[in-house]
Amino acid sequence: MHSQSQQGGSASDNCAVQLSSHSRRWPIHLVAVCVLIVGLTVTMLAVEGATRNAERVAKSRFDRLSDHLVTEVERRLRRPVYGLYGVRGLFAASETVERREFDAYAASLKMIVEFPGVQAFQFVKHVDRDKLDAFVAAERADFAPGFSVREMASTAPNVEPADDLYVVTYAYPLEHNEKAWGLDNGSEPRRRATVEKAVRSGQPVISDRINLVQGTESHAGFLYYLPVYKNGASIDTPGERAEALVGLACAPIVLAEAMTGVERSAGIADGALDFHLFTDRSLAAENLIYRNDGASEYMPKASAVDLSAHRFESRTTLQLAGQLWVMVAHTTPVFEAGVRSSSQWLLGGGGSLMSLMIAGVIWSLGSGRTRAINLAQRMTADLAEAKIAAETANDTKTRFLASMSHEIRTPLNGIIGFADLLRRNADDGNPDTRAEWIGVIHGSGTHLLNLINDVLDISKMDVGKMDMALAPCSPRQVISESVAVLTSRAKEQGIALDVIFDPNVPDAIRTDGTRLRQIAMNLVSNAVKFTKFGGVKVVVGYRDGSVADSSSTEGEFTPPILSIAVTDTGIGMSAEQVDNLFRPFEQADQSIARRFGGTGLGLSISRRIAERLGGDITVTSTLGAGSTFTATIAANPLLPGESLPRSMPTVDAWDSGEPGARVPLKGRRILVVDDVETNRKVCSIFLRRAGADVVQAGDGHEAVEICSTQAFDLVLMDIQMPTMGGLEATKAIRDSGFEAPILALTAFSTGEDRDQCIAGGMNDFLSKPIVPAVMIQTAARWTRIANPDAGQRASAIPTFPYALDPELKPVALSWLSELPAQLDAIEAALASGDAQKAARAAHAIKGSGGSLGMAEFTNTAEVLESAANAKSVDIAHVALSKLRKLHSDATSRFQENVV
Repeated sequence: MHSQSQQGGSASDNCAVQLSSHSRRWPIHLVAVCVLIVGLTVTMLAVEGATRNAERVAKSRFDRLSDHLVTEVERRLRRPVYGLYGVRGLFAASETVERREFDAYAASLKMIVEFPGVQAFQFVKHVDRDKLDAFVAAERADFAPGFSVREMASTAPNVEPADDLYVVTYAYPLEHNEKAWGLDNGSEPRRRATVEKAVRSGQPVISDRINLVQGTESHAGFLYYLPVYKNGASIDTPGERAEALVGLACAPIVLAEAMTGVERSAGIADGALDFHLFTDRSLAAENLIYRNDGASEYMPKASAVDLSAHRFESRTTLQLAGQLWVMVAHTTPVFEAGVRSSSQWLLGGGGSLMSLMIAGVIWSLGSGRTRAINLAQRMTADLAEAKIAAETANDTKTRFLASMSHEIRTPLNGIIGFADLLRRNADDGNPDTRAEWIGVIHGSGTHLLNLINDVLDISKMDVGKMDMALAPCSPRQVISESVAVLTSRAKEQGIALDVIFDPNVPDAIRTDGTRLRQIAMNLVSNAVKFTKFGGVKVVVGYRDGSVADSSSTEGEFTPPILSIAVTDTGIGMSAEQVDNLFRPFEQADQSIARRFGGTGLGLSISRRIAERLGGDITVTSTLGAGSTFTATIAANPLLPGESLPRSMPTVDAWDSGEPGARVPLKGRRILVVDDVETNRKVCSIFLRRAGADVVQAGDGHEAVEICSTQAFDLVLMDIQMPTMGGLEATKAIRDSGFEAPILALTAFSTGEDRDQCIAGGMNDFLSKPIVPAVMIQTAARWTRIANPDAGQRASAIPTFPYALDPELKPVALSWLSELPAQLDAIEAALASGDAQKAARAAHAIKGSGGSLGMAEFTNTAEVLESAANAKSVDIAHVALSKLRKLHSDATSRFQENVV
């Protein structure tokens, strides 16, 4: 009994212990279950948020890509009109233009390289029907014995033919365009209507869609027309324009070729977007004029949530030379593949797994649940921080790239525009106009160079850091040059662009000139862009500094303020639009980017720069009436001893070669190393004029040998030389203990080339073709000779044509005697298909011609080099023929000079 009683008590105690144990574990299990539920819930919410964020990012990416695509399509469709203006300029420059002159000029336009899609440049002559026979006879006499006039469509029996004709008289290249030669564009009603529209308006006009026949193939395209009027005739009214008409410049455009590679140019991966061009807003199939390669038939979205056709779509109206086109862009499976990501699945799976692990830890560890929860929190925080860091890095990269693209394009417009005008001799030989344009190109190029240097510096600094380089700066010069860059664009739009300076604006202030130029160019370019009628006025003011609190003995001093007020008569803005104006990546409203282009970064960047320079940017605007943007910066006075940078040394300082001229290199011994004898002689002549004793070497081996036995104060070393290049020769010279400065001479001048030269033991870098003043100034600095007087007359550095400089005549004669053999080698290379060899030889002629001051050889050799690189053999042969003629003319002029 007693034993049984003990056993029974023992069993009861065990049961009680087990129940007590379960009761203690139950709250732990409940906590684990709750943690699991909460973790899964949070994971689901995170997955949903990530999905929404992915959709938002995808939409933003599509909007950005479609905007880039629209901009690139518009650029390509508007590009040919510049060629037509060039053709019109040819007729404006001459009372009579012969067929050979037209062909040579059209060849110089480098049509294949600069105008994709253009099949030819044509001149359409306006001919009275009663003078048709005389016109045909004159054309046949102009090296076209087979010329005849043909009609496009037969005239109805009871309809009298028109009193005038529009005949394609010149066509370059004639190959593959024979069917257009002699064609009467006025014999087909739709083409006549388009031609007459261009004549009445005086503006470029695009025809309706046509089928262009090139050789045996037919392509969809259109015709660009631009009227050409008599020199000096009044063309203010449609009647006067019709009376003064000579003909029309015309360019047939094949859309498929014009659009080739447009996605890559817009920064879009192959196949990521499809786009279609329609000639009507109805988007009907019969109005489809173009669709990109691989695009399927356009299928409009049934609703906002219908993804059966495509996820995103944009529609943009294009106003192109009198035509209204509609561009539709939409996503493709390639884009969808880029959008789809495994991040949501990873986030869901990882979150679920993490929740299970945490719940398991709590379930199993019991007493260590606090530690497990803390661990989970730290892991979650680390994941969140990693996600934020990744998103921030990606956003920073996107903003950085967009910002640089915006800032680099603006000065490039000035450089390309004025360079194009100079190349076409649009200054009519006026030296003042040419000097002004060259100054604008130089200022814009300097600005662009500073921006590129900033990009290289930013890559070595923390993201978001922007340093201001305060130095003496001329606000009048900076702002005037910024306005001048945009003057041609304003004239194209038919609006005025004026700049007014307050007389109190100082000649020099202490600020960051590059950043000030950024602000001015951004504000003025925006005003011009958004102004279609009226004009833009830039008012530059100045306000003296003052003491903020005059009652205090130590009042705070307010620095002088420079203000730039840019007033336009453009589209204006509402108060709500003004509020969004300075936010990064935003414009006044979402339609602005589609209508006018731009990223919305410019004003945000400019305001930040203004704030860093001690000022701000404010805006007042009236919707539909215009806006005024006012930028202010601190106009700090110069520090004691500071002054504006001195001008480049001029011809009067040392290089005239006249008795008594300064010789800044007197007593200095300089070695010139170059495998091209012409380059050695040109450098030597100017170095000797500056007082130097010059020794020449034809290759790297000879330079190493000479430096081992002779002492020099400076070495000018060409980089590209046979047998032993400049870098290899420099290393050998340095290894021998030579310590004098060595300067690189090369036609390649990128930052990588410069770094390679410096790393190879050289001290500085001179780009070919050599500018004599820069060479002398650099040589003087490295040989510790003071710069030439800064007080000399500030004028452009002239070239020294062989016909005007007696000392260069022997060098020019030698170069001219060797030129025919080089031209024969180019012709042989073209015949054998070795385009690279022809391009290299043309590049050498371009450099030597530039060094001798013979710009006509340089320009034509550049055309030949570009044509060879583009494998355009016909244009290359035209340029080659012109070089032969230039050689013949130059030789004759040289002989006359000698006599």
